[in-house]
Amino acid sequence: MRRDRGHHPATGLGRATWVIRMGTIRDERIDCELSAALDALGDLVYVLEPSGELAGWNDEFADLTDCTDASDPQLTDFFAEPAHIDGARELVLDTGERVTVDASLDGADRSYELSFDRVGTDDATALVGIGREVASESLDAERRQNELVEEFAGHVSHDIRNPLQVATAQLELALDECETERLQRVNAALSRIDRLITDSLTLARSGADVTEPSAVDLEPQVRDVWEAVATEEATLRVDFDDEAVEISVDTARLGHLLEQLFDNAVTHAGPDVTVTVGTLEDGFYVADDGPGLTVEDREYVFESGYSTADDGTGFGLAIVDRIAVAHGWTVRATESESGGARFEVTDVS
Repeated sequence: MRRDRGHHPATGLGRATWVIRMGTIRDERIDCELSAALDALGDLVYVLEPSGELAGWNDEFADLTDCTDASDPQLTDFFAEPAHIDGARELVLDTGERVTVDASLDGADRSYELSFDRVGTDDATALVGIGREVASESLDAERRQNELVEEFAGHVSHDIRNPLQVATAQLELALDECETERLQRVNAALSRIDRLITDSLTLARSGADVTEPSAVDLEPQVRDVWEAVATEEATLRVDFDDEAVEISVDTARLGHLLEQLFDNAVTHAGPDVTVTVGTLEDGFYVADDGPGLTVEDREYVFESGYSTADDGTGFGLAIVDRIAVAHGWTVRATESESGGARFEVTDVS
């Protein structure tokens, strides 16, 4: 979301705002001539009530969304990021400043830059906005980049894992014949290489924007991932309200995020750690009762390669950060009530 304290009549939004202001001054309505002017802009143009209900729109908007008067439509009915749009609308009403937010058309592979500006008086306020499609070249470039990442990940998985599996198998045979400290060190090194490969692949695949999220109940996801990664001595506490917590996510990547946070807790707090997962006003948190993080560690902990454990890969929390950013979320490290580590994931819708 971007705020623009200036007003630029030469831009599409500036022209639309000026046209609607002129209509308000002249006639308290948008007459045929002004409607034609709005249609000529070539972008989506819409007028919102402060509540978010659509009060008017141009032909481009109607053609693209099939919007009609019959259903009392809201702008959020047609885009996949309703929370972002509502946040922009509220910010404009609170500050009077122009706000721009990115959103994708619901059910279509088309992204738009939506801008909002306030018009009218305190007694009769409305919002005028314009939606400009993001250049298809940018979308194509992002798609190509994602394909290259996936191709690279496939090569890494095949070309490195195959010889690693051969080495591991030969080492197991050697250990059966003679178990020495040197061979155990080799075994530990091979295990670390395998973890590095796994984490590198997960990191590479985590950064692409989430385009097809699904609505899921958070608590079952938490419990399923916990069963897969926790030790027998570890304890999970789920501190949710009675109502189900439903969020819009890429389910597989949510699983990776929770897995990394749980694994981080077990690694740094010990096998008998108690992990608490709870809700926030706009998200959730994962906390443990371990030794916690220093203030310096909290600043760098999400950087790739940074680890406070001697045998850590340094990718786990970087994966968490990448997945959060891909969803439009924010993640931060802080201190739990018991003095351990607490990771808060916010801006979740």
